[in-house]
Parts: sequence; C-alpha cells; structure tokens
Amino acid sequence: MRTLDLPSGLERNYQRFYLNLDREAFDRWLFASVGDTVRKFPHTVVKSLHHEAGGYSVVCANGMKLSCRFIVGADGANSVVRRKLFPHVCPARYVAIQERFALASRKPHFAAFFDPEITDYYAWGLPKGGEYLLGAAIPAVAGAGEMFLRFKEKIRPFGYDLQEARSRETTLILRPGGPPGSGVLADYTACLLGEAGGYISPSSAEGFSYAFRTAMLFYQSLELAGERTASHAYFKVACRWQARLMRPLRLELWGKCLKRQVLYRPLLRRLIMYSGLRHLNRIDP
Repeated sequence: MRTLDLPSGLERNYQRFYLNLDREAFDRWLFASVGDTVRKFPHTVVKSLHHEAGGYSVVCANGMKLSCRFIVGADGANSVVRRKLFPHVCPARYVAIQERFALASRKPHFAAFFDPEITDYYAWGLPKGGEYLLGAAIPAVAGAGEMFLRFKEKIRPFGYDLQEARSRETTLILRPGGPPGSGVLADYTACLLGEAGGYISPSSAEGFSYAFRTAMLFYQSLELAGERTASHAYFKVACRWQARLMRPLRLELWGKCLKRQVLYRPLLRRLIMYSGLRHLNRIDP
C-alpha cells in the first residue's frame, strides 16, 4: 500500500492484504442464493414504512404495500428503517466518489491519500481488471464534487495523471464516531444490521465483514431464542441475545474509533510516517 500525505509530500509503503470484488455480481449471487422459502421482491425500492398495530406497513415506490410483524433493517447507509425507527442513530455521512480510467500503465499497489484540505477521511486508488479506480470519501456537504476535482489535480505530481474518466459512481457511507448501540427497538419489534446500524469501520470504511458478521450473529440469536413460531416473545428473546452477542463486535469498533483518532490527526500521522515504522522500501522492476 502506497501511502501519501499530500500536504507534506511524505510517502511510505506498507504491507497490507485486501480482497477486492465486483460488488454488483457479488450482490446478484447472494440474492440468487436465498432459498425458495423466502419471498423475494427484486427491483423493488422501499419508499417508507409505518409502525402500526401488530407490526409494520412497508410502502414501495411501485405502489406495492407489505405488512410484517417484525422488521430487520439491513438496508445500508441510507437506511429507511434507521431513519424512521431509530432517528437517534445518526453517524456522520460521507459521499464516496469513484471514477474509472483506462489503465495506461500497471500500478501494482493500492494507494491511500491523506489531505485535510480535501477531506478528514481518505482517498484511494487501485488497479482492477483493465482499469484504474480512483476515489475519495468526502463529507456529504455542498461542494463535494468540486473537492474531488481538486483532489485529482493535487495528485498529478505524484504520478497520477488520469485523463477522461470512463465512468463515475457515488454512494453514501457512514462514519460512526463511537461504537454503535445494540440497534434494537425498545419494544423488540425491529433491529438494525450492518452499516444501517453503524457497523462499519470508521478508520477504513470497510463494511462487508461487519454486514456478514452482524447478520450471522442475528441468525444465531434466533436459534438461541429457541422457539420456531414468529411470536413477539420469541423475537424479544432473540433481540436480547443479539444485543449480548454483539458486544465483542462493538468493542472491536471502539478500537477502530481509537485508531481513527491517531490516523486522521495530521501531526500524529506524520510523526508515524517520519518514524519509518513498518515502512517497506519499494523495488521497481
């Protein structure tokens, strides 16, 4: 991983291991893997939901209405379930902007860029297939697009003269300032999983592992609850088990929050980079 502190010009190389995949293809594979005992509604956007006697009413953009006794929000950073039922859960919001470029020359590294003038988070670059991906996580405020253009200009002197993007994609990501709560509604009829509940690394924005782990822990909590009938008592016991099982995960995210305090303070970051700790000398072929 090539790490660049743009204002100071400091550069260090660190050994890291990442798994990168095609998100759309992966999502489609996951969806297709869901068994036939589950009713699936592809290409359906949830517009709103309402708490009513005996459960919830879910309204979709196509006019379809669904009713349920219990609801689990695993709907990401812009979670409808969180905004409606958990308004107190409001981590900082960032816009991730990423562009794709033709890969003119092989850059055999993942690049991480830091510049507080652009963002108090970070930006990245990596080769993927026959393209080079360049992105940045910028606070979700007016002018984020202009900040991204400014970022591209600032990295040109470091060998990233990228011209004519093939495409641009944006998404909303959350950055919790502390470990998330249990993500369970007081009456035990709703809960949050993954990024919807604030389970995402505030230091790297990695969220896949937390999405899968919170989902698995919730599944285990349903098993521990014992019953097989969808009663309120069953779901209440399951939610209590979930809150208990999630404690180690919340503790882990607390450690990530501490790491954030070090990594994203310019002075501390530069002191670490100046020290040369774990720096690897690059050997060009």
